Amino acid sequence: HRLCPRLPPDCYHGHGEQYHGHVSKTRKGITCQRWSAQEPHVISPASHPDAHLEENYCRNPDNDSHGPWCYTMDPRTPFDYCAIKPC
Repeated sequence: HRLCPRLPPDCYHGHGEQYHGHVSKTRKGITCQRWSAQEPHVISPASHPDAHLEENYCRNPDNDSHGPWCYTMDPRTPFDYCAIKPC
């Protein structure tokens, strides 16, 4: 019988401003846009150096009360919140 490594739960505390997990899809299942990309949505230069805006992972750099979000790869959906629950 094999022991599986226990991963920390993918959830966030508070508003998720400290969330550094690897969820990269919105609650509607849309893939997130990379923070460094300018397509399909133009993102202003990173004004949040401490927010760990990496790859296309969901983050909450502006302390949105609805939790972590991302820009999406859907041209009709500029951004959406991510399917991450509060801890």
